[in-house]
Amino acid sequence: MRIAFAREATLGMVARNTDADSARTSRSRATARRFFHWWQAWLSHLSRRFSDVVATSRVPPSPFARRRSRAAGLLLAGSSALLVGAVGAVALSTPGASRTAAITAAVMSSVWGAARLLLMRLAARGSSAPDVPALQRAWALGSLVWVIGVTPELRVLAWGLSGALTWVALDRSGASRPHTWRCVGIAWGGQAAVVAGSWLLRNALMAVLLGRG
Repeated sequence: MRIAFAREATLGMVARNTDADSARTSRSRATARRFFHWWQAWLSHLSRRFSDVVATSRVPPSPFARRRSRAAGLLLAGSSALLVGAVGAVALSTPGASRTAAITAAVMSSVWGAARLLLMRLAARGSSAPDVPALQRAWALGSLVWVIGVTPELRVLAWGLSGALTWVALDRSGASRPHTWRCVGIAWGGQAAVVAGSWLLRNALMAVLLGRG
């Protein structure tokens, strides 16, 4: 009887673990679907914008219209590179906790990619600040390296390279050095500060909870 009871208990634990794994897998798949639908909508928006800009700038192609057209095309390429890196990270992960972590990292990388462009636009203030096409072009060129961001180590490398490439692209666009440093510094430095602060806060809370235990 004890053997039968132990066997039933073991089977019950296995069933509960299987149910928990299935629930985690379902949540991961739902998150991945929402993420890919969001990116599909974003890329479709950029494609329509690029087509509209090209159509309206054919005759006569003013310099500003040409710059907008190039910026829209590079935005599409940069966003696609972010998506390819995110999809690659999820595809190379193993099912379970690793895949959940990969999906979370992919979503956060994409969100921060868009946030860096927004921070750059907010930082570009003043009469001699770079215009929107220049900011978009620099951000897009820097985002191209995110195609390699399929592992945590490569994402850190892509983050640093993207900041350097964005700085170079913005500097060569004719923006002043102070504005270049300000835009890149606020965008990349702001992300580093938020991520580091979140990490420190999480570890501090864990230390407090473990201390109480």
